[in-house]
Amino acid sequence: MSRAQLIFEAVMSSAHDIGVFNDGMKIDDVLMHEMSNATVSLVKSRVADLGFRIDDIKWDLMKWERDPDDHNAVALRLPISLELAMLEDAPDVQRFDHDCVACIFLAHAKGHDLYFCGEHHMGPTVIARYSSLPSKYMSGIRIAEAAMDTTPTHPLVIALKLAREKTLI
Repeated sequence: MSRAQLIFEAVMSSAHDIGVFNDGMKIDDVLMHEMSNATVSLVKSRVADLGFRIDDIKWDLMKWERDPDDHNAVALRLPISLELAMLEDAPDVQRFDHDCVACIFLAHAKGHDLYFCGEHHMGPTVIARYSSLPSKYMSGIRIAEAAMDTTPTHPLVIALKLAREKTLI
């Protein structure tokens, strides 16, 4: 099983265990907060037991929330860094050359190296590079913001979420 699959299994089994434990109960805000804390503890433990680094994940962003379409249902919200760890076997490995020393590498996702640049001449931006060739990238914080709801898995959107999660912007 790949690293991503192992992390995915740890997260899903933890969420299932906490969800089943609370199944059939009226889930008020206090119980939702307790479920969030229990899930974070369980996921951290299971992921650490697999031998993976857990320090880079913003655990405070993992929480149970009400489903906007069905207020009787809850869903587990995951930090984007944990989502990437579940999808990519090596999200922390840069794959392409990038010539800007001011850029901060965020992750590799969906075939792109993702960066944040706080020193771009037009203001802060996010970048998704898909080759080492100089012109093979896309960038734009406004593009990412516009696509946030319609295309949440777009590489620039993922880069923006990571930059926000890492409090770069």
